This record gives sequence, C-alpha cells and structure tokens, in this order.
Amino acid sequence: MGLGCVGALALAATDAAAPSGDNAAAFVATRGTKQFDYTHPQIEEAFPFGRSNAANDKKLEEAHAFGALTDFVALDHRHYITEGNRYVVEWLYHATWKKTGHSQVEASLCFGQVKDQQLYRWTEYFDDTVGELQDQGKLPLYLESEVNYPWPKNATISRVYRP
Repeated sequence: MGLGCVGALALAATDAAAPSGDNAAAFVATRGTKQFDYTHPQIEEAFPFGRSNAANDKKLEEAHAFGALTDFVALDHRHYITEGNRYVVEWLYHATWKKTGHSQVEASLCFGQVKDQQLYRWTEYFDDTVGELQDQGKLPLYLESEVNYPWPKNATISRVYRP
C-alpha cells in the first residue's frame, strides 16, 4: 500500500456522509478539521500529560483542569499522510492565556486511527513548555511559513538535550 498525502488546505471538512469502513483517506477528506466531532464511543487517546479512554475520561478530567489556563483559538492543519486506517497530521495549536492575554502557538504531530469512519485512536506529541515560554516572552510564536519543529525557528534560548 502506498502513502497518500493530502494538503490541509485542500480538505473538504464537510458534514457529508463519509464512506463506511476504516479508510483514513476517506475520513480525512470528508471529516478533515472536524475529526473530533466524529469520535468512536470507545476512543483511546494519549497526550504528553496522560492517557485517556472511555473508561477513565471522568477521572482524567478531574485530575487535569482542561481549559482552565487558556482559551482555544484555532488549529492550523498543515499536512496529512494517510495509509489504510491510519493517518498522521502536523498542525499548529493556537490559544490565548486567560491570565495574561498572551498568544501561544504549539506545534503538534498527531497519529490517528479510524474505525467505522470514526476517530478510534489518537496519539498527540507536543512540547507543552513552548506555550508557557511564549507566555513569559521567552520564545517567539511560529511564523506562518515555518516548518513544524518542536520549537519556533527564531528561538533564542535552548535547553540541554536529554539523550
């Protein structure tokens, strides 16, 4: 099976009925930026701050005050790659810090799996310190044309790499 690449701007994120089955290319083409509106009842999710599934969502929500620190602004879907029932998306997450009003933009690399044309498994990787450092004025925001690297290109600070 070959890899299919779909440009994020070419996605038709409509509410049109998606084909049945586990085809990630069809899911991305028809659901696109609205993929989280079509989650499987037993979705499994993993993020740098923890793991979630239908059995422990309530406990995870109580442990983490989602949305308490920032207001969501937008997701800038950059690139998709699909193969079989799996896909990868690079995006930039835009939010505003509630306390300071400062903007943050974090790059994410996400892996999705489709089951019955619903998002069944989701794993997302990002460096959460980026937003905190942007709020403190220590890191710049990503440029519009910038590649999704973990830190913005024009960063003037660095951390020691943890091998």
